[in-house]
Amino acid sequence: MTDPLMDRVAGMFPYCTFISHASTWGAENLAKHDNIFFEVVQFPDGTDSKWDFNWLADRVGRERLIFGADLPYYDYRILQETIEEAPIDDELKDRIAHKNLETLIQRFKPDWSMPEVPPRQVRVYDPKQLWAVNPERRGRLTVFA
Repeated sequence: MTDPLMDRVAGMFPYCTFISHASTWGAENLAKHDNIFFEVVQFPDGTDSKWDFNWLADRVGRERLIFGADLPYYDYRILQETIEEAPIDDELKDRIAHKNLETLIQRFKPDWSMPEVPPRQVRVYDPKQLWAVNPERRGRLTVFA
């Protein structure tokens, strides 16, 4: 949700936690709200442009950026690679990839800790169904049974 409504709602509910898309609009208009985390997804602002993580971290704070998988629409591995190759320090990479989300989860469940082994996938996606590896699918929502 990146429109003026999110700005009003976050102000009306200062003790609730929200997650918003880490868009340019969000960074410029929602950063003032400490109760909003910003989800980094495959493409900024719905385009094929590249993320400027340093600019984003300067605007919203390094501690409020979280990884967003965008499944089943995109292949999370592309975002993972984008973060790994970004010209940012390792601490910011770790914050986006997992540390900030761990802190957010622990806000509501203090005894939670990161599992020792990766969880089993709930669903295995056929790469042909993912928009990121199948550009002709972009812009069309299809639900697979």
